[in-house]
Amino acid sequence: MSILCLDTLAKLYPFNEFSTPQLEQLLAKGEVIECQQGCAILRKHKTSQHSHYLIDGLVEVRSSFFERYQLLPAEARARQPLEDLAGQEAQVTALEYCRLVRFLTSDIVAASLLVPPPDYEVDAERGDALDGAYVVEDSSLHADWMSAFLHSPLVNHVSARDIQQLLTSIEDVTFDAGQRVVSAGEYGDYFYIVKSGLAVVQTDPNGPYRGREFSLLPGSYFGEEALVGNTIRNAEVYMESKGVLGRIDQEAFNTFIRDSLVVRARAENVNFVLESPGDHSVILDVRLYPEYRTSHRKNSTNVPLAALRERLEQMDIGKHYYITPEGGPRSELATFLMRQAGFNAVLIQEGGEPA
Repeated sequence: MSILCLDTLAKLYPFNEFSTPQLEQLLAKGEVIECQQGCAILRKHKTSQHSHYLIDGLVEVRSSFFERYQLLPAEARARQPLEDLAGQEAQVTALEYCRLVRFLTSDIVAASLLVPPPDYEVDAERGDALDGAYVVEDSSLHADWMSAFLHSPLVNHVSARDIQQLLTSIEDVTFDAGQRVVSAGEYGDYFYIVKSGLAVVQTDPNGPYRGREFSLLPGSYFGEEALVGNTIRNAEVYMESKGVLGRIDQEAFNTFIRDSLVVRARAENVNFVLESPGDHSVILDVRLYPEYRTSHRKNSTNVPLAALRERLEQMDIGKHYYITPEGGPRSELATFLMRQAGFNAVLIQEGGEPA
C-alpha cells in the first residue's frame, strides 16, 4: 500500500473529520518527501506554507538545549502537523531517515470547504454524499474571492486550522455603489475582505502614497494596519460598485491573523545575534529619530515605520531582521508588514513577558 493513501490521511488531524470526497481531493494534492539524518525539517522563526506530518522515522522537536523531545509516528501527537507541535520557537530535525507527507495550507482549507449539495442523500455512518458529488461552499457568491484570498501573502503565514476558523468568523455586509466603508482618521474596528464588487482605496495626499487610488478586486483585503498598530486609519475606502464585504472583528483578527504574523523571539534566546549581528542579521528600531537618538540598543539601525513601508523593496530579503520592542505597537506593525512582504522578521521580546 502506498504511504500516501486515504487510510493514512484519515488517521491525521484534522483529516480524521473529513469525508471521503474531501480526503480524495486532498490526496491528489499531497506530497511525500524524504529527509536524511540531520536534515532540518522546520527551522525556528521560519513560517511554512505547508503542513508536515511524520509518517516514518524519528525527529526531534527542540526549543532550547533543555526543552526538546523526540517524536515517533506511532505517538498520538504525531497525528498533528509538525508546525502545530513546534510553533515558531522550535526547530524540527530528522534524527534518522524520515518520510513525511506535506500539504499546502491553501489546499487543506479548500478541501475542508467542500460540502454536499442539498439535494443529495447522506450516508448515516460517514456523512458522504452517495454519489460522491460535492461542491465548494458559497460557490454561487463569487467563489474567486476565496481562491485569491487563500493565496495572498497574508494567509501564507496562517495555519490551516486557523484559516478554517477565520473563515467561519466572517460577517457579510452588503454595500451600495458610492457607499463609504471606512474613513480616514477613525480607529480601526474591523478587517475587511472584498467578496464581490469593486472597492477603492483613496490614500492621504500627505501620506506615503501621495493621494493615489487603489482598486480592490474580490479576494483583496484592507484594514489590517490600523488593527495591528492600534492607530487611526490613514485612508478612505468606498465602493465603486455594489458588492459584498466580509468583515472580521478585532478579537478574531488578533487570534487568527495578527498572532500568526507578529512572531516574537525572547531577547535571551537571540542575545548572541543582538551582541554581534554579523552580515546576515539586522536589528531595526522603527521609532522616530528623536526617540532613537535619545536611547537605543547597541548595533541597531533606525528606520522609522513610515519610511519602512517605502524602503521594503530596497531591503535584502535574504537577511534576518530583529525588530526592537521599544516602539510598542509600531514595532508590532513593522514585524507584521515585513513578514507579510516575505521577510524573515521577528519582534524581540524581553524576558518575563509572554512570548
